[in-house]
Amino acid sequence: MSISYINQQKAKLIDLALFEFFSVETLVELAALACVSAIKKVYSTNTHPRILAIAGPGNNGADTLVASRHLKQSGYNIEIFYPKRNKKEMFQNYVEQNVQYEVPFLEQLPQQIESNYDLIIDGLFGFSFQPPIRKPFDTIINKIKHLSENVPVVSIDIGSGQDVEKGNLNNLGIEPETLISLTLPKEGSKFFTGKHHFLGGNFLTKSLAKRFDVNIPQFPHGEMKKTIIKANKQKKTIKQQNNKQTTKTTTIKQKQKTNNNTTNKQRNKQNNNKQTTIQKPKKNEQKNNNQKTINKETINNKKQKTKNKQQYNQ
Repeated sequence: MSISYINQQKAKLIDLALFEFFSVETLVELAALACVSAIKKVYSTNTHPRILAIAGPGNNGADTLVASRHLKQSGYNIEIFYPKRNKKEMFQNYVEQNVQYEVPFLEQLPQQIESNYDLIIDGLFGFSFQPPIRKPFDTIINKIKHLSENVPVVSIDIGSGQDVEKGNLNNLGIEPETLISLTLPKEGSKFFTGKHHFLGGNFLTKSLAKRFDVNIPQFPHGEMKKTIIKANKQKKTIKQQNNKQTTKTTTIKQKQKTNNNTTNKQRNKQNNNKQTTIQKPKKNEQKNNNQKTINKETINNKKQKTKNKQQYNQ
């Protein structure tokens, strides 16, 4: 059975429907555990022990705060940057839980991220995000985008700053290495170009699936996550097509450049030959003129000698 991709409006409606028989705290806890399960599958404490978690003010930030606590308990050395704190009691409780487990909260985004962290968790914005990206998040997102080339990024639900339905329009959002979609993948995740795409949170019931006309994902037994392969296959195909097109374009340009160089060389050679041909008669003409001058002088000299001889005889 194929996986259903949902738009922003349907994602909101499904979330509200889940709240009919789940508390918000329970859903956050389950979503966070699913995220931790996916992270541990790819990034172990041996290879990526130092984590920087960046939490936003909404439910995505709540998932990040709870996941940070679980990652700390799993042996990771994690620190949290929480630039705009939510004042609701639930969020304050999540902060206090991390404090009790000695998870540090940073006052500002660190300068030396590349040398101090092995992994970044992007939990700024989820499926409720509406552009534009406002301060201070614009600066934070740009910083993470720059760092993602050297430090892997895990995004929850969508890469922060991306359009929920159309993907990373105008390259404004974060392009994570790993994406963890929750409940169901959002339409924008069809354009995901990273390495790992997980579906977390085995929340849907049969009645909800029928109500919203979606397929229930088949999760592995006892797990809260599922690997999505389709997006990565699409990514590989698109990338290969782009590479072929780039190679083809480059080859055509190189051929055109070679042909142009050959044509220019031939033209230059023809011009040089033409110039040589034109200049030769001038040289011969100059030689003839010089010869004429010499002959004329010789005749005059002879005449003068004859005249002088006649005058002498007289």
